[in-house]
Amino acid sequence: MSSTIFCGICHYADTIKDARQWCTNCEEGLCEDCEKIHRSTKNTRTHKIISIDDYQEIKDVLVSQVCEQHGKSYDLYCPTHDNAICIVCIDQHKSCSQVIPLTEAVVNIKESSALTDLEDTINGALHNSKQNIKGIKAFAEAFDKQEENIKKCIKEVREKLNKRLDDIEQKLTKDFSTKSECCKTAYEETIKQLILADDKLEKLKKEVENLKKIASDEQIFLGTRDIGNVVEKEIKTIKTICDVGKSYEIDLALDDKISSFLNNVRQLGSISIQEDSANLQYEEPKLNQAQTQISLPLVNVVQEFQLKHKFRLEKANFKMTVTGCIMLQNGNMLIADHWDKNIVLIPYECGKNYKYIQVRGYPYDLTMIDPDHIAITYGGSGTYTLDIIKLSTGVVEKEIPTKQFAKLFFVTLRCFGISYWDYKLYVMVERVGIVVLDTSGLALKTLPIDTENGRKLVVFKDRIYYTNRKKNIIHCLDLAGQEMWVYQDKSIVEPCGLAVASNLDVFVSCSKSSNVILITCDGNDSTVLFRKGDNLVKPKAIHFNRERRELLICNESNQHAAVYKVI
Repeated sequence: MSSTIFCGICHYADTIKDARQWCTNCEEGLCEDCEKIHRSTKNTRTHKIISIDDYQEIKDVLVSQVCEQHGKSYDLYCPTHDNAICIVCIDQHKSCSQVIPLTEAVVNIKESSALTDLEDTINGALHNSKQNIKGIKAFAEAFDKQEENIKKCIKEVREKLNKRLDDIEQKLTKDFSTKSECCKTAYEETIKQLILADDKLEKLKKEVENLKKIASDEQIFLGTRDIGNVVEKEIKTIKTICDVGKSYEIDLALDDKISSFLNNVRQLGSISIQEDSANLQYEEPKLNQAQTQISLPLVNVVQEFQLKHKFRLEKANFKMTVTGCIMLQNGNMLIADHWDKNIVLIPYECGKNYKYIQVRGYPYDLTMIDPDHIAITYGGSGTYTLDIIKLSTGVVEKEIPTKQFAKLFFVTLRCFGISYWDYKLYVMVERVGIVVLDTSGLALKTLPIDTENGRKLVVFKDRIYYTNRKKNIIHCLDLAGQEMWVYQDKSIVEPCGLAVASNLDVFVSCSKSSNVILITCDGNDSTVLFRKGDNLVKPKAIHFNRERRELLICNESNQHAAVYKVI
């Protein structure tokens, strides 16, 4: 039964009244009279007020809105450190690129991928838990069948012997029962631990649902982080259970001298247990991804653009040919220079020196795996590998040969567009299709689409986007490779760059028509965002940083690039 909540204002005046509503901003109950005053007062009329019944649903969700270090309310947010901070904390963040009001950071938080990914993480953990419970139960059922078969065998043999074997039978059965019970106990303990973890995850799922439904934006924002930490701990617990879980196979080895049993056999057989790993699997949910996406609410609608800065792409007076680009979380830019064998790191702040990462061939496209790793393709330059590179050292940590993608009659395999999503690499392989790999380089499946003229590829959420440069077409597929929509328009001529906004609108940079197009998420309409006069001369590569809400456009002809803020 829920505990009674009293009106905080009346209680301050030494009057006890039951609260009928709860103010999530003031964090106190309100009686009917105080609620009317609260709603009419200028300083509090914008506060979020919910019913006491709704508050009872979320009151146990641990969301701290006060700085532990200074005891002040969280009013600000630092995207660099991904932390809510109070007014006193601001001195510790003077070197950070920006600190914004918390009210700005929580805009559209209910629609953000952070909350969605947290729910997906919990659902993924629940799925793993339930699957492993099923798996260990299947082992237990198979064990029971083995047990029954052995009992039957023992009985059949026993019936052929006379009463002088009673003592031997009793000894064997006792040995069997002891070892069998130990295995059963181990199965039961594993199932018990997994069910306990499952129950905790179900409770966290309910808390997130209630938080999403009832709580204020600030509570959702802060609660998402706190609950995420608890979920991460539960996931570690489940992983530990999976790592140590064992399967058992029980067997009976009969003595081959049964025929001479009456004369010289002292035991009917022996019970042995073969212990092996149960190979319980845990598919990693997207918790880390959810945590990195919490930093800023993602833009939902492209409204207008503000030019942040433009710069020249050059190196020691030599030409630079940009075929792919990425804007990192800190604003720095990675450029695939197809003229030279380099990945170029360009600092966001003008005037700082470029950094060059030398690679084995002429890089064509690149994608971010995590903050310190990228994967690159080499297009038609004659280098038939995909490379995974550690940015901090510039070392190639993984070489993935493209020969494994070939059918027998293919001689060469040219890989162009590449995109990373949900722990998988998607690679556009000419005349083969879109190949899906894990990060170890294992080909998981191939989507057999026409990629002869395919160049750029982006995977986001449940969709795959790619360009056909020759036919001037943009394709949108689901993850199974089924066509969702195809877009073609006279304004799109030689599409070279592709990027996707958080609401699934699509940016396309077109080299020959010298423009950047925005296609609506349903593939029904498009708008020309930038034309040749807007600092564009054959725009080649493009990247949209969803967290920073910034669009990077790199030209082919005049070697200029520009960064625009999406407002």
